[in-house]
Amino acid sequence: MEGVGEEIQWPLAKDEAAVKLDESYYFFTLRVPSEINEIGDNILDYGLTIAAKGQERVLRELDEVLEKYNEFRVEKATEGVEKGWLVAAKDVSPNEIEEKKKKEEVEKSAAAYRRR
Repeated sequence: MEGVGEEIQWPLAKDEAAVKLDESYYFFTLRVPSEINEIGDNILDYGLTIAAKGQERVLRELDEVLEKYNEFRVEKATEGVEKGWLVAAKDVSPNEIEEKKKKEEVEKSAAAYRRR
C-alpha cells in the first residue's frame, strides 16, 4: 500500500494505471475482481488532488514510487490549463488548504477533471 499522510492510501500494482495530469492531480485505475457469478472485473477510477506548493520533494518521491510499482505515466492536461482549471491546487500549500476559500478552489479545480 502506498499513501499520502495517514488518511489516503491505495494499493500498488504494476498492471494498474497511475497518471499524473499536472503538478497536483493524479488519476488512478484499480481493477477489482468480480464476485464469483459476475462476468468481468469491476473497474474503479479515482483522482487525487494534492496541495502541491512547497511539496515538490514529496511529490518527486511519490512519482518515483509510482514509476517503480505502477503503470505510471505523465500526461499534461493542456485543456485544463486553457480553461483555467489548474490554478488552485498547484499554488496552494497544505497549510493554506485549511482555509475554507482555498479548499473550495482546490475542490472546484479537482471537479473539473472529473467532467473531462
